[in-house]
Amino acid sequence: MIFIILLILPLNAHAIFQKVYKGYQSSDRLQAILVEEKIYEADYKLGSEKYNWSLNAGYQNKNSFLQSLFSFQSQKSLTQTTNVGLEKSSYKFGTFSLNHQVTQYDLSEWSGGSLSTYNTDEVYEYRNSLNYTYEILNRSNEVDWDLVQAQYVTDKVSHSLKLQADFLDFFQAYSQAKLNIILDGLYKEFEKRAQRRVNQVARRVRDGLSRKLELDQARISLLNQQETILTNKNDLRQKVALIEEIIGIKIPESEYQKLVWTYKKKDKFPSVLRPRKFPELKRLEALNKITDLNLVKVDEQINSSLSLNLSYTINAFNSSRDEALTDAMGAGNRDEKVVALNYTLPLGFDKTRSLKEKLLFQRNKNELEKKNLKGDLEVNSNILLENLNRLDKAISLNGKKIKAANHSIKEHQKLYLRGQVSFEELLRAEETYINARISRVNLLSLYDLSLAQLAFIGGNIKKYLDNYTD
Repeated sequence: MIFIILLILPLNAHAIFQKVYKGYQSSDRLQAILVEEKIYEADYKLGSEKYNWSLNAGYQNKNSFLQSLFSFQSQKSLTQTTNVGLEKSSYKFGTFSLNHQVTQYDLSEWSGGSLSTYNTDEVYEYRNSLNYTYEILNRSNEVDWDLVQAQYVTDKVSHSLKLQADFLDFFQAYSQAKLNIILDGLYKEFEKRAQRRVNQVARRVRDGLSRKLELDQARISLLNQQETILTNKNDLRQKVALIEEIIGIKIPESEYQKLVWTYKKKDKFPSVLRPRKFPELKRLEALNKITDLNLVKVDEQINSSLSLNLSYTINAFNSSRDEALTDAMGAGNRDEKVVALNYTLPLGFDKTRSLKEKLLFQRNKNELEKKNLKGDLEVNSNILLENLNRLDKAISLNGKKIKAANHSIKEHQKLYLRGQVSFEELLRAEETYINARISRVNLLSLYDLSLAQLAFIGGNIKKYLDNYTD
C-alpha cells in the first residue's frame, strides 16, 4: 500500500524522508518492538493481581469407628462434609477468608442413649468461619509489591531506550542510502562533464590544437568516473536494500533524482542541543532501585515475624437441615472467637548474608557504572555540540570553495582554449571542484547524523525525526 502511494503521489525533494519514515513507523520491525510494551504491561498486571480472590471447594466422605477417650465418640459414624470458601490475600493488607461448611452425620450405628437430644439418625451441622491474618513486623510482602512496580518502571525505560535506538538505526540506514544515492547522481554528473571534455579534446586533436596525450588523459578521467559509478553502485544497492527491508517497500530508482540534501541550522532543533536528561542514566537508576529493594527484602527475611490471626466461627446442629442453616447464619448463639499471635525468629543466616553481600557488590557496581556513564554522556554531548559548530563553519567554507572552484574551472577552460594553461591544470581544477561537491554531501551527512546522535542521547530522537525533512 505504501509502495503504491510512493508511485502515485508526486514526491518533492522535502517529502521523500517523511514518506519513508511513515513506512518505517508501520513496519513489522518497529511493530515487533512496540508489542514488547504490551508484554511488560501484562507482566505488571500479573504481578499486581498475584493475590486475587480465590474460590475453593471440597467434599469428604468419612466412615469412622476408632477407639476414643469418651465412649460416645467411639461409636461408628458416617459423615459427608461439603465446604466452599473465598480467600483474598494482598501485598499490604493481610489475608481474608470466608468459609462455609455443611456436614451430614449418619448416626444410625449409635446407641439410642447417646442421641437423647435428637430423635433421628441424621444430624446436620452448618459452620461459617471468618478469618483474617496480618503480618505485623515483617514487610516482605510489601517489598514484593514495590519490586513489581520497580520492575515495571525498569522495563518501560529499557523498552524506551530500545525503541529510540531503533529509530536511530533507521535514520542512520536512511542517511547511508541517501548519501550513496546523491553521490551516484554527482558521479553521473561528473561523468557527463568528463564525456564532454573527451569530445572537446577529440575535436581539438583533429583540428591540431591539442596533443593526443591530452585526449588520453581526458579518456582516463572519464574511465575513472565510470569506475567510481560502478563501485558506488554496489554500495548503493546494499544500503538501499537495507532501508527497503526495514520499511518493507521497494523504492523505485526514478525517485533517486528527487533526493537532495539541504543544510538545516541546528537552531531549528532546540530540544536536541542541550540534553537536560539522559535516559541511559534513568535505566541505571531504575536498576539501582530494584537492587535496593532486594536488599530490603533480604533484611526482612532475616528479621523476626509476628503474625496476628483473628477468626470468628458460628455453627449449629439440628436434625432439620433448614433449621441448622438458619441457626448458623446468625440466629443461634453458638460461636467461637479466636485471637492469636504467632512469633517466628529465623535461625541460620549464612546463605542470606552471602546474598546480601552479593547485592551490595551489585549496587556498588551499578553506582560506578552510573557515574562513568554520566561522564561519558556529558562528554559525548559536548563533543557532538563542538562537532556541530565545526561542521557549521566547514559547510559555510565549503559553499565558498564550491563557488570559487566552479569559477576556477570556467577560467581554466578559457585559458586552456587559448593555450595559456596545460590540460593537467584544467583537470586539477576539475578535480578540486568535484572533491568540493563530494565533500559538501559528506559534511551535510555528518551534520545530520550528529544532530540525530545528540537527539538520541537526550531521548529526543523521535521528535527530531518527526520534524526532519530532506
